[in-house]
Amino acid sequence: MSLAAPRQHRLLSGTAWNLFGLVLPLLVAVVTIPWLIRLVGLDRFGFLALAWVLVGYTSLLDLGIGKAVIRTMAARLALADEPGALERGRVGLVFLGMLGLLMAALLALASGLLVEKVLKVPDGLVAEAAVALPLLAASLPFVLVTGGYVGVMSAYQDFKPMNLIRAALSLLTYLSPLLLALAGHGSLPGLVLAVLGVRVLGTACYGLVCWRRYGLSVRPFVPPVPLMREIFSLGGWMTVSNLVGPLVSYLDRLMLGTLVPLQSVGVYAAPYDLMQRLLMVPYALMAAWFPQAAGLRPSSPEIGQALADMLRWLLCAMVPLVLFICAIAHPAMVLWLGADQGPVAAQVLQLLVAGLLFNALAQGPATLILAAGHPRRIAMLHMAQVPLFATLLWALTSAFGIVGTAMAVALRFVLDAGAVSALAWFDLVRMPGQQLPWRSGVLPLAVCGLLLGASQLPRDWVASAIMAVLAPGLWLVYAWTSLLEASERQRSAAWLRQRWHVTSP
Repeated sequence: MSLAAPRQHRLLSGTAWNLFGLVLPLLVAVVTIPWLIRLVGLDRFGFLALAWVLVGYTSLLDLGIGKAVIRTMAARLALADEPGALERGRVGLVFLGMLGLLMAALLALASGLLVEKVLKVPDGLVAEAAVALPLLAASLPFVLVTGGYVGVMSAYQDFKPMNLIRAALSLLTYLSPLLLALAGHGSLPGLVLAVLGVRVLGTACYGLVCWRRYGLSVRPFVPPVPLMREIFSLGGWMTVSNLVGPLVSYLDRLMLGTLVPLQSVGVYAAPYDLMQRLLMVPYALMAAWFPQAAGLRPSSPEIGQALADMLRWLLCAMVPLVLFICAIAHPAMVLWLGADQGPVAAQVLQLLVAGLLFNALAQGPATLILAAGHPRRIAMLHMAQVPLFATLLWALTSAFGIVGTAMAVALRFVLDAGAVSALAWFDLVRMPGQQLPWRSGVLPLAVCGLLLGASQLPRDWVASAIMAVLAPGLWLVYAWTSLLEASERQRSAAWLRQRWHVTSP
């Protein structure tokens, strides 16, 4: 039996709203950034871009408290203990505020050294940068507290208001510097002041919603020791994973710079960036599923069924995208990068998106492990990958150039998916006497593998266009008849009839 219909509806609705919150900033950035560069110049925009990166990366340095808030609150809500859930939310918010103040003080104290010795600020902008950095430091407490409020709303699975606020703030993140520049206030302090203003507004909006909808009010207090231990024991290992995970992801491009010409790095980066964009789909789905998974009991039929459902849905969502991109990769890369670099870039893209499928599938068991309160396992897996992946990268890149790099990345995705799936199965899902579901797992991957191999054959636009329709179409037929359950097919058909105003015969 599949997930209950109300839970499916919440999950799909949450995924849709999460995608909305992720895609809208990308669309706004595409429109506004070229205009902003023309108004303020590349040097000032470069500093603003560093400010955005710092603000974004700060959320990864929250000691894992944001994710711990989601997990601990969702677990209490699953037991109908709302007061206990809110108490854990308050503890998380207080500590995030304190951590943000500490980080702000350190950045403000180091601002002079950063401007003079670290950042390559042009001489004409040194005075502006010296004022802008302390303003940027002042935004860090609001960044971390906002992450705590987002965790609270995620635990309640309240994704619609959360992403509406996120979308509005994303608009302001790009539009406020643009409006200031149009008004003639495009100095670095003015641009960073816009960043600070958006972060203050965001914290106020999220806090107001949490107060109005859940009665969550935050005030300074001394948290009970057991709650502190509960949150920090989860958060510490999540922080390790947050730090090591991006290192593994960036290792290929860092190593490429020392092994191949700089031009080849650019050829590799173009398909890699496209591959990364596709991960928005599983990321949005996992963000919606995490609070539900936190309420599941290990070694219960529900947790096994939930994981099976998630893998089916990930296959249904990702395989058509992967097949389509593999089919058009060769002519598209030739058109984009030229006849000299296009064929190599096409091989890179096909290898990367094939590996991406396994990376997407790994998000299901990885989310289950984190939601069960075992981030240590994911962190240790990431740490173990660093030396192995570095060795694999060096060997394959030295032998095959950027195609070898793509091979190494794809192989890492496959091995990571296998390892994290085994961890989830033996630690959380398996019940006494239960066997591995080889048949239900191998057959979909075998069908996908055959279609994936066929989709990589076309070289011209006509054959590629035919395969880009045929391969995803065959997969969708297989998924409809073999992966979706009867109740899911009925609900999907009803939704399609309602959407397109088709009546049943």
